[in-house]
Amino acid sequence: MGPASSIAAALIGPPGAGKTTLANALVNLGYLLVRVRGPEPACARSGELLADGMASLSVTQQLDETPPGAHIVIDGFPRTLSQAKALDTWATRSGAHIVPVLIEPADAELRLRMISRSKSCQRPDDDARILARRQLIYFERTTQIVRHYETRGCLARYSNEPTRDISHSINAIVTRQRSG
Repeated sequence: MGPASSIAAALIGPPGAGKTTLANALVNLGYLLVRVRGPEPACARSGELLADGMASLSVTQQLDETPPGAHIVIDGFPRTLSQAKALDTWATRSGAHIVPVLIEPADAELRLRMISRSKSCQRPDDDARILARRQLIYFERTTQIVRHYETRGCLARYSNEPTRDISHSINAIVTRQRSG
């Protein structure tokens, strides 16, 4: 991989896993942030995901705008196998490399985070009913994404490690990819 090739860490995990917190830690290390943009209010209120095509287009357009050689963090994408394949297509077309990162907190930790988020209701999708729906959708669809990246031998998995440790580990993976 040459120095002009971009590397994108794609953060995958259930609602409340800490993807946005980790994305912000990577931004602090110099990564460019990409996340799904679009008409989310209706989706957020129902707990549904934005349609695959819209989500994929949103992310790939932002990725196309990043400078060559950038270190990128994608917050909460892909969420479906179709989105993972769209991301793979972008990487092939642009000569970039994807580092899929699965964040799997222990069930008890995830429940505590979800209860805390539900009480603070800082986001439109932090209602307890909506969070439960989002988790159900996540677990229904993520098995395919995990299998997709595991068969390629490129999935990085983390469970209860502190955000700082995960961000430094991801940075080390990206650095190895860049020099390897």
